Amino acid sequence: MLNEQTLIGNGMLVGLKNIFRNIGCIIIVGLSFVQATKAQPAFTSPAPISGTINTPYSYAITTTGDPRVIALTGTLPAGLNFSDNLDGTAVINGTPTTDGSFPLTLTVSHIANSLEQDVQSFTLVIKAIPVVTWNAPGSITYGTPLSGTQLDATSPTAGVFVYTPASGVVLNAGLGQTLSVEFTPTDIVNYTVVTMTVTIDVTPAPAVISWPNPTAITYGTALTALQLNATSQPGSFVYNPVIGTVLNAGNGQTLKVTFTPSDPNFAVTGSSVLIDVNPAPATITWANPTAITYGTALTAIQLNATSQPGSFVYTPAIGTFLNAGNGQTLKVTFTPSDPNFAVTGSSVLIDVNPAPAIITWANPTAITYGTALTATQLNATSQPGSFVYNPAIGTVLNAGNGQTLNVTFTPSDPNYAVTGSSVLINV
Repeated sequence: MLNEQTLIGNGMLVGLKNIFRNIGCIIIVGLSFVQATKAQPAFTSPAPISGTINTPYSYAITTTGDPRVIALTGTLPAGLNFSDNLDGTAVINGTPTTDGSFPLTLTVSHIANSLEQDVQSFTLVIKAIPVVTWNAPGSITYGTPLSGTQLDATSPTAGVFVYTPASGVVLNAGLGQTLSVEFTPTDIVNYTVVTMTVTIDVTPAPAVISWPNPTAITYGTALTALQLNATSQPGSFVYNPVIGTVLNAGNGQTLKVTFTPSDPNFAVTGSSVLIDVNPAPATITWANPTAITYGTALTAIQLNATSQPGSFVYTPAIGTFLNAGNGQTLKVTFTPSDPNFAVTGSSVLIDVNPAPAIITWANPTAITYGTALTATQLNATSQPGSFVYNPAIGTVLNAGNGQTLNVTFTPSDPNYAVTGSSVLINV
């Protein structure tokens, strides 16, 4: 039965001028009928963007219009697929494994009337990935600016390299720091931009330590800041041996320091210097000995210096007979057993008194009054020298027993003293 709903449902009722309803029937007056026009199918999605080889790709296709079908003509690059979702949308997706330019045409049309359609033609470009070669650079030391030695990526494809960080930058010390490069090919249509990274190790720089060889010291002098006086940038110094140490005697002994900078860009650094430690002079105790008389040999009574363990060598040696004279020098050279003490010399003064000469002079025979003294009575003998008698030769003594004759003898040898002697004579 033809009714209003049927007409409207079939899209045939365009204008309703007057409708009169009566029970059991519909009377339609003044109607005009035309065939309803379906909406023209059209693409609403933009032309697809390019893709990159071996990189997942997806292009969503959207359309408008009444029920419609979407078709693709042309050859997709290997790895891409086309799929019509049968709801006015479609998709090209997958992972392309071939680069190049691929002309494609999309057509959207009514399901019932393929002549009503929209066509979209385009070229899908799958960009190649340019080959970039960049080996991880060798380690550098802090303070070395980045240069072409480290930033040396290459490609057979023409293009421009932009590095981060750039050439000239000085990196802080640290391991595994990232260097990156962005390579933009000259042919940006067919090649994609490539980003690549490598790592570099920046080792701390050695700190500069100033520390001249210190002046020599004498054994027994403890090390102080006068010797342990290294300087550098801010940081801490640890010396070996430490302040307060007393070194043994010896030349060219090593003093070491380990310096830890406050700045982590600088490495813990060691340095050393050489110091000479002179042996200390030994202490010798030796008093001036008591005077001796000529003819007395030197013994341990005079050569009696004392000190720490060691050996004494005297000049003149034990057993020597010194000539008479005051203030004569006795010397000793002392060699300590302990090498920390130096061979040391000392001296004292000794007086050697002349020895008395020996005079032989017997009491002369008695003489008679009136007899003058002669060499018969004044006949003392001794070593070479001169005799002076009192009374002198030629003197006539008075009569009397036990009269004294004196002589003063001056030896020619200065080692002997002027000596006197006397005898008794009876007149």
